[in-house]
Amino acid sequence: MRSFCYLVKRNMMVYYRDRGNLFFSFLSMLIILGLMLVFLGDMNITAITDLLNQFGGTQTAQTNYDNASNLVINWVVAGIIVVNCITIANAVTGIMIADEEEHKLAAFAITPMSRLKQILSFVTASGIMSVLFCCVTLVLAESYIALQGGSFISMEDHIVFLGYLLVVVFFSVSLVFFLAQFVRSKSAYSGLSTVVGTLVGFLAAIYVPYGSLPEAAGTILKHTPLFAASSLFRDLFTKDIVNQTFDGIHTEVVAEYKEFMGITIINQDVVVSHAQQIIFLMITGIVLFAISFALMQKRELKDR
Repeated sequence: MRSFCYLVKRNMMVYYRDRGNLFFSFLSMLIILGLMLVFLGDMNITAITDLLNQFGGTQTAQTNYDNASNLVINWVVAGIIVVNCITIANAVTGIMIADEEEHKLAAFAITPMSRLKQILSFVTASGIMSVLFCCVTLVLAESYIALQGGSFISMEDHIVFLGYLLVVVFFSVSLVFFLAQFVRSKSAYSGLSTVVGTLVGFLAAIYVPYGSLPEAAGTILKHTPLFAASSLFRDLFTKDIVNQTFDGIHTEVVAEYKEFMGITIINQDVVVSHAQQIIFLMITGIVLFAISFALMQKRELKDR
């Protein structure tokens, strides 16, 4: 057990000391922030204030704008958390690919530790680093929102957030580990990482809100695990500010807005519960891990 912990620590330190790896882990997050600051942020705020004006919001124009700004920030933070879960797990898993290409994994074979434990050390390191950096992201987001005079989730909801985070990180690590079974070189994994970093923003409906997509694309998207993950965080982060922003607005309008922005998922006119989303993520993660280990064993037999 001690050797396993040492190897997990080693993988985490290799990731942390590689500044380039750290930067590219957060590149998707920086792109999202840039898009929101330059383009999408004002568009979303304007859309909310127009909606309030159309349906007779009871608050002043300045209050509507402040609430809309706070709502958009919370919505963006939820998406960033999901993106970080994927990109950080992806970057740490890249260390395993590099070790395999440089034959470092073969060197570990002389130790008493089994091949399975060696691989699990990378998986564990990916999960730990994802949780740590997502928590840091949350603290930074809360600090920014507080400086802007906005509100964030309650202390009780922080516990719920941690539970959601563990589930989403489990799925993220399983997805990245599954994808890693199809590459053997650092250059191939770098290309895969680029594709993953680009797609995650679309699959989580961050770059384009769910309601703006064509019907066929939206139907496919809402049945994907990444969309379920982003919906979990969005509903948690925005539930209070949504009620505050849309105070006095008919509940049907609020429900339509939440579906449009991917805060809630509606399937066959029924709202998908948080429990169902969590079960979906857990089952998907377990299946991906099972397939990954089967592929890994098959690849080892071919290499012998």
